[in-house]
Amino acid sequence: MKAAVLRDFKTPLTVQDVSVPKPSESEVLIKVEVCGVCHSDLHVADGDWSQLAGIVKRPLILGHEVVGTIVEAGSAVRGINVGDRVGVPWIHYVFDLWVEAWRKKVAKGDVIVVRYADDLVVGFENRAEAERFLKEFRERLAKFGLELHAEKTRLIEFGQFAERNRKRRGEAKPETFTFLGFTHSCGKRRGGGSFIV
Repeated sequence: MKAAVLRDFKTPLTVQDVSVPKPSESEVLIKVEVCGVCHSDLHVADGDWSQLAGIVKRPLILGHEVVGTIVEAGSAVRGINVGDRVGVPWIHYVFDLWVEAWRKKVAKGDVIVVRYADDLVVGFENRAEAERFLKEFRERLAKFGLELHAEKTRLIEFGQFAERNRKRRGEAKPETFTFLGFTHSCGKRRGGGSFIV
């Protein structure tokens, strides 16, 4: 099959023949008719996220937003069949609709959600709700055979009172986090003392 392959960061993709992968018992092979390259793919290709350099194996075929027809299914696959036309708009159903319901039905404090493609940051007013959300989100993803990226997922104390609270406990400054290529930190302005991110 033909594929546009990323051989190394910051280099053009090359169209070449690659072998057709064999699906495992829990996977399907899709003959792709349409594929979108999302913002995350572009960042990977451009080498913008240096923290991924040791994780992303190359050569790599980018693109995970596809529509096509299932041509082979592993023995453990249930609910879809060879010949079915499928799409992978998973994030809206798996996350967006679920998190909105979770926020309305479960959360007692404020919950802030920022998502771009499949990258997201969720902020909570209190740690107990953050811990509950993370546990339940992992369970939600598992239902679809998905999981959070272990190196990109963590709970941190962040926000207007984080520095004060950590100082009171004798802990270091609040941790930073990277989202969409930008490192976010929290603190106060030198002059007015107002909170900034």
